[in-house]
Amino acid sequence: MNQELQDYIKRKQDERVAANIFLQIRDINERQAQILKMFLDNPKEVITVRNLQDKFLVTPTTAKTDIIGLLRRWLLSEIAFNKVKRGYIKGEQFDKVANELDI
Repeated sequence: MNQELQDYIKRKQDERVAANIFLQIRDINERQAQILKMFLDNPKEVITVRNLQDKFLVTPTTAKTDIIGLLRRWLLSEIAFNKVKRGYIKGEQFDKVANELDI
């Protein structure tokens, strides 16, 4: 296996391990934990359903379901790009929850 591939696999494994801390939140799935990790790494991140589809190779319905679960906990907030397209940013409770998890 070449070094570039080994580095990629190691990076992906490290991302999963770092996201696992968010799994301590009740009823959070692995994708949602990885979404939260994205905001931990980049607090100004703006994501879309399409971003999540591409990143996790899931359907729009699955991506939206993951987002809705995080919106209901105030871990994400919704913003409007225009009349149709929506984006999602770090929510009101994100920092509080991260502090409680000692991140």
